[in-house]
Amino acid sequence: MLDSELTPRFMLTVQDSYESTIIGKEGIGNGKFKEPYRLFSLRPPGALPEPEFTAVCNRCGRCVQVCPSNALCPMPITDGLANFETPHIVPRRNRCDLCLACQKVCPTGAIAEVPLEEIRMGKAVIDKSRCIAWNEGKMCYICGEQCPVLAINADEYHRPTVLPDKCVGCGSCENACPIDGEAAIRVFPN
Repeated sequence: MLDSELTPRFMLTVQDSYESTIIGKEGIGNGKFKEPYRLFSLRPPGALPEPEFTAVCNRCGRCVQVCPSNALCPMPITDGLANFETPHIVPRRNRCDLCLACQKVCPTGAIAEVPLEEIRMGKAVIDKSRCIAWNEGKMCYICGEQCPVLAINADEYHRPTVLPDKCVGCGSCENACPIDGEAAIRVFPN
């Protein structure tokens, strides 16, 4: 299948209780995160569901300005007119500190005031082929040390394992991953 043949109909998210993969050029469930076709971007904590979010957000930028960690940034025009200037998080660049300041300044309700316990922006997924703890047997648990909600445990061999029910998708793990380039742990939006 060519990239030009991919339509929204083919952009499906496959999720189970422990892992999420996105259909890539190599097919479903290949365990690789190369050039994923994402349906949606990682949005601020409390953001409405995607179609509603882009319809309600007025692109004022208040949430971007108030974000203390600079995690929120406006989406470029290259991500489509519907997404242009809407806030999103790129965890590899900056993580969400879960301060919830963005919720307080949103004038339209596109970012609703949701308690921290109910925040679910996305889920972290470990690419074991890139993780040095899994692939090389090295001692590395930086992602777990950085997780503010303790959603990453170490197994008996000190390898990180994501607890999907606890993960809020803040991106702290992806941001802290010491691997060059694409992180070995990635956050995918819900």
